[in-house]
Amino acid sequence: MSDYRVVQQVQVLALRGDKLEVGGYAYINGIDNTGSVKRLLFNRRSGGKPMSVDLPTKAQPDLDRSSPKGSPNCYSQGGFQTTEVPLGEVLPDGDYQLSFEVQAQDVTASAPLEVPDVKWWPYAKPSTTPTHSVIPCFRRKSIGVRIRKSGPLARAATRLSRGILELGYEAAILVIRRRWRLFFLYPLHRLVRRHLRAKHIWLMGERFDTAQDNGYWVYKYIRDNDLVPNCYYAIDKRSPDYQRVASLGNVIQHGSLRHSLYLLSCDKLINAYAGMRSMYTPDYLSVLQCHPEWDQSRKYFLRHGVMGLVRIRHTQDKNSLGLSLVVVSSQAEKDAFVQEYGYDDQDVAITGLARWDQLVSTGVGNTILFMPTWRVWVQSPEQLENSEYFKHCVSLLQNPELHRILEKYEYQLIFFPHYLTQRHMRQLPEFHPHIQVVRQGEETVQSLLIRSDLLITDYSSVSFEFSYMNKPVIFYQFDSDQYFTRHYQPGLVTQDKLFGELAKDESQVVAGVVKFAEKDEQFMQMAENNPYVFKAPGQHTRLNYEAVLSR
Repeated sequence: MSDYRVVQQVQVLALRGDKLEVGGYAYINGIDNTGSVKRLLFNRRSGGKPMSVDLPTKAQPDLDRSSPKGSPNCYSQGGFQTTEVPLGEVLPDGDYQLSFEVQAQDVTASAPLEVPDVKWWPYAKPSTTPTHSVIPCFRRKSIGVRIRKSGPLARAATRLSRGILELGYEAAILVIRRRWRLFFLYPLHRLVRRHLRAKHIWLMGERFDTAQDNGYWVYKYIRDNDLVPNCYYAIDKRSPDYQRVASLGNVIQHGSLRHSLYLLSCDKLINAYAGMRSMYTPDYLSVLQCHPEWDQSRKYFLRHGVMGLVRIRHTQDKNSLGLSLVVVSSQAEKDAFVQEYGYDDQDVAITGLARWDQLVSTGVGNTILFMPTWRVWVQSPEQLENSEYFKHCVSLLQNPELHRILEKYEYQLIFFPHYLTQRHMRQLPEFHPHIQVVRQGEETVQSLLIRSDLLITDYSSVSFEFSYMNKPVIFYQFDSDQYFTRHYQPGLVTQDKLFGELAKDESQVVAGVVKFAEKDEQFMQMAENNPYVFKAPGQHTRLNYEAVLSR
């Protein structure tokens, strides 16, 4: 068929000396790409047979879900491993246009390597080796390369053209972004980077205003045991959590000039949220638009939760994030990262979450925690109040039968909405004397989990914490069809594998609370022996630190 075409996306692109690094996906639309062969072609502009480099296949199951409308689900092998090509060894001197070639079934198709976004230009600047000059050429959203054997003067000219190009990028960012602090950051980094890099800095954090999750506990372990002298924590001084880390020392104001300098100069960047972006400053990101090569840190993802009930690919994929380490909580979770997200075996460590060392239950049997997660389609107070999601939550809290059970057994129910839900949540009614609403900053999630005895949630990974303590969970999944199409994708733990009671409506939640009150044996034991939780009480923080240290 003549309409077969290569669907592609470059997710990694870098030129260092004569080493070209490329990663992403390329597949032929409309046919089964199982067992496909992918190559990077260098087509000489003067003619002749193209030079080719094989691109090893990397499984990328999300391609089936994001493929063009009407296409068959057969592109999961369209990804290819990030590959480094030594241009000086592969190519004779000349001008080349780069393209992808894909062979699948009995079809071969090719297309120019597309770089449609100018964001990639700084990743492929003119460069030199002791003997050659390498000049990238961007034409009509595609990329070519010119490689020439050159003497000292020619190489100096190439370096000069690179310097002029970089000054142009810097000036454009200053004018377009209007980040005038960059006027100081550019020269200051050039002045101090050798000094800072010689200190082998570890920079840690969570969200800009938190110090209560896995990042905090690993940082505390390092500081308490004096393991890394130049380890720092970034947090806003106005945060309620600030004093928790201030007492440990080496605290950096989040968003400060110093913070940006340390981001550019650290050896290890360690975070527990959203694939690092909560650690970044706007100034740092602007600098990387000109000088991505300045970022030489290795990045470590301590995770905020467990990939169990949902899959969140955009914060996990190795090609997109360039992570050196991801910590996980089970062999099944590790297998998913290796088989689906492009990680090598040594990139993923089964350590459990550092905060689990603090999971020593203090509950006395009378506290229920209702902690639903949020919905991506709720973006305003009006949307929240009119959403079925919020109506279901409020209806449960107003349920007369639930109120009767709370009174009969003298239970206290704590409602703790997700922090993103709280942004849009207006004043709530008084539900019942036995129901308390707790907001962010009033109490940590960890303390709520420790002192509660029954958890009602929907898709939140805090259910794994409860399971770790062998405490029962009710999964109130009233909108699973909508949630798994509009918000996240189903995870490893599907509804038939839940380690707690599944409730699809309000009456089933209430029935589950009754089972808890009556200490139904089967109900109380469902959370035990959860295969998705690796248990090493008191050792998780140490295992996290050692995993970071060894990579």
